[in-house]
Amino acid sequence: MVALKSRDILSVLWQSLLFILQVISKPFRKRKEVVIHPPRKIVSLVPVYKESTQDVLDTVDSIIQDNPVRSQDFNIITIMADGFDVEDDVIIQETICRVEDSPYFSWKSRESAFRLQFGFRMGHPIMIVRKVKNADKKDSLIFAFDFFNSDNEATGHCNSEARAMVLDHIRRLYDQPDLEFFDFVFCIDADTKILAGSVNVLADRLMDEGEQTVGACGIVEADFEKPGRSLRTCGLWYFWDHFQGFQYTYGQWIRRRSESSWGRVTCMPGAITMLRTGAILGQASAEYRKHVQNGNLVNRQVQYQGTDRRLCWSIISRSKDVRTVLETRAACFPIPLQSLSHYLLQRRRWGSNAYFNAFVTVTQQNQHLVTRIWMALELTRSTLVFFRMYSFAHFVYNLVTKFSILGVAPLLAITLLPQIWFLLFVVIPTKRYRPLLHHLFYGAVLNRLCSIVLTPTVYANVLLGFGDFRWGKSHTGANAANQQQQEEDKDAVQLADAMEKGESRPCTPPKDQTEVC
Repeated sequence: MVALKSRDILSVLWQSLLFILQVISKPFRKRKEVVIHPPRKIVSLVPVYKESTQDVLDTVDSIIQDNPVRSQDFNIITIMADGFDVEDDVIIQETICRVEDSPYFSWKSRESAFRLQFGFRMGHPIMIVRKVKNADKKDSLIFAFDFFNSDNEATGHCNSEARAMVLDHIRRLYDQPDLEFFDFVFCIDADTKILAGSVNVLADRLMDEGEQTVGACGIVEADFEKPGRSLRTCGLWYFWDHFQGFQYTYGQWIRRRSESSWGRVTCMPGAITMLRTGAILGQASAEYRKHVQNGNLVNRQVQYQGTDRRLCWSIISRSKDVRTVLETRAACFPIPLQSLSHYLLQRRRWGSNAYFNAFVTVTQQNQHLVTRIWMALELTRSTLVFFRMYSFAHFVYNLVTKFSILGVAPLLAITLLPQIWFLLFVVIPTKRYRPLLHHLFYGAVLNRLCSIVLTPTVYANVLLGFGDFRWGKSHTGANAANQQQQEEDKDAVQLADAMEKGESRPCTPPKDQTEVC
């Protein structure tokens, strides 16, 4: 049981040590000067699959209303719509230009087309890039990098004509005559609300860190305080929101914050991540779109099924100097899954990505020793997860047959240390978490009770699904596209042989939500 918690226990001890050192060194540190950053150009990228119009509006409005940029900055919201209809004219209140079908090279289907609509919403610049054919979220990210990255030398300047056309329209329509490229790409999911001020703090963090810091991500949290909820009407007090909400918040503060301390966050969530454009992102984009030419099943698994974690690995594997960090002042609130079937399908994908990317990270180039050790611990934890049920049963048996408080207390103290530390030293001191203490405590209890069965079940699905690149079903608008999903699943089976030969892209339905690690 202690082995399963080793990474969390080490994280808590490491962060405690850093805190003590920070307190000791505080009197000797010089006060940081206030830095006024130069103007920056940001594109807020919102990939849309089957989210409802209201979900998209909530995301867009949270950027416009809660995250205004400085007057000298420029931030354009770009909705990358993936073949399914959303009400474009509802999202864009004032349309100023439309561009009909233009060709582009798709990562998945090679030759495809897209349409453009430029305009304003509440006076804020916004554009919709509508891909004529659905080609999944990964294709949207790659296409966006072709558009907005400042250095695409590594990708062979793919889609350069489409890029030139889009930038020319932005320059003319939004009065940006000096626009040559964007400084940052802010990635958000389409069913996510953004915490006020997140855009600016992420951009500031990247500019403070320097050129080698390519990515900064925020915290993914659950929105517990929703209108119309009460203890009387909510059944099991919104089991899934609390169960997943604690997992999100706890995992990121404990594990990802530790990774950030040495500058190697291994999974930046697509729901709230800002990327610095440039040569490193161009090289990462080239790696991210690479087709696996050999029969290495592990490489195929991580390349065709992974998105957020795979993109992050593509970035940090460029050089040992490249950094990715966590900014805890930035946060977002996605819609948690609300059924067991959706949860198991999503976690099968996340578990597969985490497990097999850990293999790749341990063995591949340009990784720090501490990152390799960290990933080795992840592999150990994931492999031993099937012993959790046996360990728990053995613990209960000993508790009943030969109970000893002196024998049980140290074991409980060690295994519960990370959760207790999180509640005492993260939740209570953090202003925005204090009112949510009872929610997070309830989520912690649910996780202690249910993860004994659910976690081994998830990893059993991971092993049974090895070699299956399908992303599962979406929890948003699934009924509207059941028929198309069935057709895509059939296509995926038919193209399996071609994928092995490197002749085709994987044909798989897009995932429903960002990875949270």
